Amino acid sequence: MSKKQDKYYDVTMRVEVKRTVLAKSKEEARNKVDLSDMIYEIKYCGLDEEIFVKEVPDCLPDEYDRIDDIGKQIVKHVGNSALRRLKEQYAEIRKINEQLANAGKRTREPQAFNRLTDEFLEKLRS
Repeated sequence: MSKKQDKYYDVTMRVEVKRTVLAKSKEEARNKVDLSDMIYEIKYCGLDEEIFVKEVPDCLPDEYDRIDDIGKQIVKHVGNSALRRLKEQYAEIRKINEQLANAGKRTREPQAFNRLTDEFLEKLRS
């Protein structure tokens, strides 16, 4: 059984927040509306949203993209996943880096890791 190839996808979320404003023009309406209140509603109120996913054609990820993607997932779940699971994901990064080194290519850490503390990175790498 062949493994599915990773692809890029654009994911768009649309949330509609509507305000009715009395104004003489579009520009005036835009200036009058309370954008802070609208942003607050998006952040803190349960709104219905639409999610759109579209494949990005003619754009295939390489090993470095996979490393960055795994790193972003580790950073995203650092507060709510078991350290064991995060270490398993980090092992995937090590495996990709070993393949790169064996092919004579440069290895790298995920860019997202600059948001993690050195102490946590040591736990992850051990």
